[in-house]
Amino acid sequence: MTRTFLRMLSLCGLVACASTACDDKNDPLPPVGPADGPKVTLTAGETTPSTVSFSITPSDAAACAYMMLAEDQPVPSAAVILSDGVEAESKQSTPVTLRGLVPETTYVVVAAVTDGKTSASSEPLRLTTKKVTTPDDAVVLDRVIEAIYYGENLLNASADYYIQLANVACVQDEYGYYQPAGKGTLLSLDLWGAPSPAGNRALPTGTYMLDADNMPLTLDPNFTVLRVSDGSEFAEYDFESGEVIVERDGSTYTISATLTDSNEGVHNFKYTGPLSIADREAPTYDPITHDVNTTFIGADALYYGDRNKTGFGSFEVYLYDVPKKNGFLTRAGYQLVLELTTPLIRKGEDIFIANGTYTVSSQTPALFKFTPGYALPDDPYPYGSVCEQNDEDGAPYYALLNGGTIEINRTGTTYTFTANLETVEGIEIKGTYTGEIPIEDRNGWRPGGGGYSTLHLDVTPDLKGIRTGKLIYLGNYLRLGYSSFILQIVADDQPESIEIEVICENTYTTDIAQGHYTVMPGRSEVNMVPWAVMPGFMLESNTSGTWYLERNEDGDIVNGAPANAGTIDISKDGDNYTVAFDLEDDCTEPNRISGSWTGTMEFVSSPFSLKPGTLFRPQSDNNIPQRQARSGRHAR
Repeated sequence: MTRTFLRMLSLCGLVACASTACDDKNDPLPPVGPADGPKVTLTAGETTPSTVSFSITPSDAAACAYMMLAEDQPVPSAAVILSDGVEAESKQSTPVTLRGLVPETTYVVVAAVTDGKTSASSEPLRLTTKKVTTPDDAVVLDRVIEAIYYGENLLNASADYYIQLANVACVQDEYGYYQPAGKGTLLSLDLWGAPSPAGNRALPTGTYMLDADNMPLTLDPNFTVLRVSDGSEFAEYDFESGEVIVERDGSTYTISATLTDSNEGVHNFKYTGPLSIADREAPTYDPITHDVNTTFIGADALYYGDRNKTGFGSFEVYLYDVPKKNGFLTRAGYQLVLELTTPLIRKGEDIFIANGTYTVSSQTPALFKFTPGYALPDDPYPYGSVCEQNDEDGAPYYALLNGGTIEINRTGTTYTFTANLETVEGIEIKGTYTGEIPIEDRNGWRPGGGGYSTLHLDVTPDLKGIRTGKLIYLGNYLRLGYSSFILQIVADDQPESIEIEVICENTYTTDIAQGHYTVMPGRSEVNMVPWAVMPGFMLESNTSGTWYLERNEDGDIVNGAPANAGTIDISKDGDNYTVAFDLEDDCTEPNRISGSWTGTMEFVSSPFSLKPGTLFRPQSDNNIPQRQARSGRHAR
């Protein structure tokens, strides 16, 4: 919503160029419709440092829209408001809250209505955001551990500012992540704002809202983390909502954060002081340095629907000149990865890539455009549209596509692609393809991210082919006085599996308690009680706790999701166990993992003990890479 208002402010700035300026006390009256025509009024609501609220009340209207303006911008006509504004309900009063605003700033809201014949505008409504005040419980952070400019996202016209603030000295662990060295707090913020020039990197002021789309004035939840240490152990929190307000007075920044974690706990922070931002190292991918001209022998594509919320369709197309297996080139060769914006194809309609000439998109997605290739520092995998080369040893090289054309012609089910592309450095990438393109429909996929899960949709695992599972008794390995069990519903010849860890009373040693279990948040000792399900987590790159897993024909894990919430019901009839599960993963927008399994269990007694105070189970054989700073998407 904030981005819409920013675009409107820009549009209204253009209107201002052709209008007569006016001061605050002498606004031109908006056009007024006839007495018996449509009308609209605005009523002020509450304001905060980053939000304003108001109500829109139309009457006798067939259409209604509103605009938010800067205080010094003249009021546009009703026609402009209706054509360029935000659509609102025309038959009833509607409350509106606008977020991501600048503290102590006056904004002007105007609305317009039409009945199809005549139009009318509201009186301008001035709303002023409040001053930022520090909550009494705010944690004061007094030092900058790290402030890095990670680079730019060309598609979104934004840049990544990674800021780590603390009130205690911090040290890096074996993986390179900072942790509090003693009792205290470390807050890591992944802020996306407007790019700033080399040699003068500066964090833009404004209100950053928690959102994973990496648009200006957003806070990425995937890399915004709180770590709190009591001096011996630390707790880690991810966030589901919140905002960060950045203010600046000369060289002094004030950063105020209010963030809500997954358990609805609210955390307030404040930092005041200087902020020197360093450039990150150059992208770590190896570039293609020669021209490419090839003929592709195969292709496939993914359709994501309107994933960019632009009203257009989004495709990822993969063209390759050597065979592929499990999404990877089988020998030295080239793969062209294209992100295309097409007319929108709705659910139930035939999915195809539209004919046309596609050129590079300058910033936001537009019709018949391709997303330019871009890379982020400290990341070996570029994004957007790229050419990938694998050498004889399987090492990848990339060319980031930033110009040229892609001609697409489809006759029946046969496509002809003609690519005449180039990079910023002037490297030419050319290729042709003629043939069919199988398209996988991923319309409706959730964005993913936020944790270890690789899911984008709800899943119901197919476990019918698994006749016997394992029931593993771990004993009192948590040193909490209870019995722990692992249920492994897995078979070598079945792609999908579930592994569940539960806690029972210590009287259960040869069989599991039947009943209703609940996934408990975190892994704190206070939550690890009978009828609790251990949530999924990673221990030294291995899955631990409760997980859903999917493997390919070679036995490699291709999908994995830890249980972060939900319930499990276990019952028994003779030798047959029934395990019913309804779980959620750890994505920012959670995916549901639900279903049931019935079969026999092989009992395994394997008591295991750890030193008191630790809360980890034995390692599994499931190896999933730890959460990465970024990840490539070019495997199909």
